[in-house]
Amino acid sequence: LDSLVYLAPDSAAALAGELLQALPASDNDSILTRLYYYSGMANYYGGNCIVAAYFFEEGLKTEFARENQAFRSRLANNSGICYELNGDFQRAILAYENSLQIDLSRNDSLGAMQTMINLGQLYTAANHPKEALDYLQSAEKWFTQHPQRHEIAFVRQNLANLAANEGRYGDAEKLMKLALADFQKYENIYGYINQLNNLAELYIRQNRLDSAKAAIKEAYQTADEYQYLALLAKNLIKSGYISFLEGDEQMAENQYEKADSLLALMELHSERQYLVERRMELYSQKMGDEEILRNFYLYKSLRDTLFKSVTNEMLIEKNIRYQTEKMKENLLRQELELSSQKQQLQIAAIALVIIIAISIWLLMTLTRLSQSYRSLLKKNREYSELTRRLKNESRIEADNPQIQRRWENIRRFIEEQEAYLDSGLNLKKLAQELNSNTKYISQDIQAFSGMPFLKYITTLRVEKAKELLQDENFSQYSLDSLGKMSGFGSSSSFYQVFKDSTGFTPQQYRQLSKNHSIN
Repeated sequence: LDSLVYLAPDSAAALAGELLQALPASDNDSILTRLYYYSGMANYYGGNCIVAAYFFEEGLKTEFARENQAFRSRLANNSGICYELNGDFQRAILAYENSLQIDLSRNDSLGAMQTMINLGQLYTAANHPKEALDYLQSAEKWFTQHPQRHEIAFVRQNLANLAANEGRYGDAEKLMKLALADFQKYENIYGYINQLNNLAELYIRQNRLDSAKAAIKEAYQTADEYQYLALLAKNLIKSGYISFLEGDEQMAENQYEKADSLLALMELHSERQYLVERRMELYSQKMGDEEILRNFYLYKSLRDTLFKSVTNEMLIEKNIRYQTEKMKENLLRQELELSSQKQQLQIAAIALVIIIAISIWLLMTLTRLSQSYRSLLKKNREYSELTRRLKNESRIEADNPQIQRRWENIRRFIEEQEAYLDSGLNLKKLAQELNSNTKYISQDIQAFSGMPFLKYITTLRVEKAKELLQDENFSQYSLDSLGKMSGFGSSSSFYQVFKDSTGFTPQQYRQLSKNHSIN
């Protein structure tokens, strides 16, 4: 699951759902908590933020999360990200502050700085540059003093957004390109694609449409390769908007329609709102009615004003609550000095009211949550099925002579030249060796071998290991050495993969081979 959530989030969501259903009841709910976490991560990378937030919140309710504060902070921080992406800023702030308080109480500077990055991004979106800059500069200072951390890319990304909002496009472009290089350096594919989208948006603001199209094209190809559907939808919206600016209204409408289908499936409301604005611009232009277009821009201005007003009220209310709580603490301290017994009775009464209120709320929501859980699992299965159909529709035709020749070159290089024995072999490295494209190589291997790339390479390595284990000339070699000679990067992966494939451990297989019991 840990590797699948990034490479194949739809498969990870389906697997986690099956495990949740099959998990037996136990006093130790650490496995249940981790399954909630991976279900949330899979849905987040699959673009379904509502479902992701639900699973993170479920994880926070477990006994394991209450006892393991580090894991609890991670769950709270991730739920804040999901609420923010879905436009629910108030719940996002509460989740982030919960995570920040936990990290500060544990003296976890890294965790606190990561949460500060998220708070900086949130305040940037809420148009509060001063608060955003305070959080981001604190994080930037810390990560500059602690190099080799990929989070510096997120700091630069958000500082770039602040600069762009202030009209400092040159500074914004410089910061975005630094962030892009950081994401590529630390192999954060999701962040790399998202940053390309941000760079394209900056170019559109400056009317540099050719540069914007180049950035969107690279982002779309990478998102398509890794099946990040939410990012694919964003690419389609930006491509449609550029087509609209260039006067190609039909192309714009086609791209908007594809994006709307993906966003509706994943229930990304904030992105759908952005898409509605783009389509209103398009329809107004097609009708040729200047009055409609004028009123639309007036609507946008009023909506933005209202959004800022609501956000300001929310933040002012939050500050008032904070100040009120401080005043209440002072009053309570004074009352304790006058009468400790009276204060204890007041605290007991308040605690009793809270316990009764929570108990009533839990009873009222228990049935609804149970129904929602079944509904969410059903949506997961529907989403996985749709993704599978999309992949099937894009498969190559295996009877194409040109593709067959390309596959033969791939097969000969991997099997006959034994490239699979290189433990560091991956799609990118293979593409460089064959002077080809990772997408084509991945498609060809899937079509002709019937297996994805990793499964295909692993199968060859297992067969090589079996050959070495049965060869008496290698009987004095250790199992770890034979694993490395077969292309496995570590002993643990060799033992696990070999047993999963053959049903035996390497030691059992070698012993049975000596006794001529291998079938």
